[in-house]
Parts: sequence; C-alpha cells; structure tokens
Amino acid sequence: MRDIYLKEFKLESWANMVQLYQERYDQVDPAIRVKVAESKIPKEIQIVLLPDMGSIC
Repeated sequence: MRDIYLKEFKLESWANMVQLYQERYDQVDPAIRVKVAESKIPKEIQIVLLPDMGSIC
C-alpha cells in the first residue's frame, strides 16, 4: 500500500494543498496553534490538519 501512495505523491500538489489550507489555519484559535506547535508534528501537517481538527484539540 505504501508503494502506491509514494508512486502517486506529487510534491507540487502537496505544496499547493498546504498553501490552500494556510488561510484556514490562520483562523484556528491561536491557543490551539501554540499548543500544537510545541509538538513534533511537522508544520505543514499542522497547517493541513488543524483547520478540521481545531475544535476537538
């Protein structure tokens, strides 16, 4: 399964997705962003996940 994902992964597509989510990420509660920033989660992953998960953090 991992091979399939790696074969289909396109760095440019990922970068575009992160850019699209940036505006939504900026609207996440700053206290939540600070809390998650202290984790080891890569910043790009935070930008994509927090807008959808921010209310449950």
